[in-house]
Amino acid sequence: MTDSTLCSDMIAYHHWEGKVDVQWQRKAVHHIFSMQLPDGGWNIYHGGPSEVNATIKGYLALKLAGVPATDPRMLKARQVALSLGGVPRMNTFSRLYLALLGLFPWAYVPTIPCEVILIGNGFTSISGR
Repeated sequence: MTDSTLCSDMIAYHHWEGKVDVQWQRKAVHHIFSMQLPDGGWNIYHGGPSEVNATIKGYLALKLAGVPATDPRMLKARQVALSLGGVPRMNTFSRLYLALLGLFPWAYVPTIPCEVILIGNGFTSISGR
């Protein structure tokens, strides 16, 4: 058993890759809907409240899988996502996820300069920390 975000991520990945297993996707959609909270959102831990990233990922995955936006469960999810701040309140990883699918401008996805990545672990010992 896993939370909804893993299934949401996999549906999005399969669509991005262009290799959708329709039978697996149907099971994933069922799982995502089974994890939907009464308010219409999704959480990131058992018993937790609706969370903006999980809710938007769930909504997107379901849309990619062909669930119509007019489905009452989708309408509730959309309302929760908006009440939680919508896309502007998503974290960096989720923004990257949307940008990869062409749904969010790359200009608004924070970047890490390659020099920072190349510094390596030795930098902390040089700086005395």
